[in-house]
Amino acid sequence: MLHPAESVRAELIARLAALGVEVAADWPASAAVSKADFLFVDVDIGHDNQIPWEPGTAPIPLIGLVRSESPGRLAWALGQNCDAFPSQAALGLVYSTLVIAAAKSAERLCVRRREAETARRAGMRDVLVRAVLAIMQAEGVDELAALR
Repeated sequence: MLHPAESVRAELIARLAALGVEVAADWPASAAVSKADFLFVDVDIGHDNQIPWEPGTAPIPLIGLVRSESPGRLAWALGQNCDAFPSQAALGLVYSTLVIAAAKSAERLCVRRREAETARRAGMRDVLVRAVLAIMQAEGVDELAALR
């Protein structure tokens, strides 16, 4: 968890501990982030340099804790592609926050894998075309036969 307020960190640690979740909490950064299964981060003063991945590419569920609803800070959280946005006033809803964030993160990672596979295949189209042309010439067959 990356949050500047000790009171918020303590409350969230207690709620997560009740669920059997071990928490590392710090501010402004933590080496534990790279080993985390999920990350809670303060949306109000969090920044890109605290998070060890490119904005929008979190490899784990990312949960943005919202205190004020400033458009710029919410835009930052959306740019980070946070999986859940609980209000700090609603920390009692941490279980549902974890469930939602885990589901959204899994969906986001699945889309990312699918996009990477699509890009990989698209990058190989020229190889396929060259192979089909070579087979057509070598075997004296039409496009469909060469493709098969």
